[in-house]
Amino acid sequence: MTSKEIENNVSRIFEDFSKDEFVFDLLMAYGISKTFRFPCQNRQ
Repeated sequence: MTSKEIENNVSRIFEDFSKDEFVFDLLMAYGISKTFRFPCQNRQ
């Protein structure tokens, strides 16, 4: 993903702002899905 694509994605977040979905939308703008598991998470 290019920096221009990220810039466009982030701009769209603020055009259609949703308090409940902001964090997920921000992750998606950077190409990280809601289901992504960060390596530092504790697995049970």
